[in-house]
Amino acid sequence: MARNRETLSFMDMQEYVDWLKTERTRIESELTRNLAALENAERWLELHSSTSSPTPVSAPLTGAEGEPVKRRRRARRSREGIVTMRRAVLQVLRASPGESLKVADILERAQAIGATTKSADPINAVDLQLYGLRDRDNFPVEKVGPRVWRWNASPESPSNGIVHDESDQTTTF
Repeated sequence: MARNRETLSFMDMQEYVDWLKTERTRIESELTRNLAALENAERWLELHSSTSSPTPVSAPLTGAEGEPVKRRRRARRSREGIVTMRRAVLQVLRASPGESLKVADILERAQAIGATTKSADPINAVDLQLYGLRDRDNFPVEKVGPRVWRWNASPESPSNGIVHDESDQTTTF
């Protein structure tokens, strides 16, 4: 019986250590977001302060271990006449309703339309776009298999009842 208590105690401790590691990751992520928000607020104050008031001084952002915190890239709106990868991926899928397409084929067709990417792995970038279209933007995009997607909308409801304004990339319910 004593052996089972030692094993159980070890298992409980291992579970507790795992939980602590998860919490540490969550807290570090929250710290990173908060530091970025602080930096943005200080930058805003600096831009909107009057010339007579002192400007806030910001120390360089560092993480928990003192390493520099990477800034998140902001989404940019496309200029007139430029095809974004997101818009091209949507166009390719809509042009082939019900047809299962490999991500490599979607990328090839999107590039033929004129979309470009600076990604080191463009296939991953397109796959990520597709997940975002499905999960965040609620487009009727269906994952059929590993790196295989299709447009899955009936002609009556091309966007599952959600209106998507692609010009400014907003969603209206």
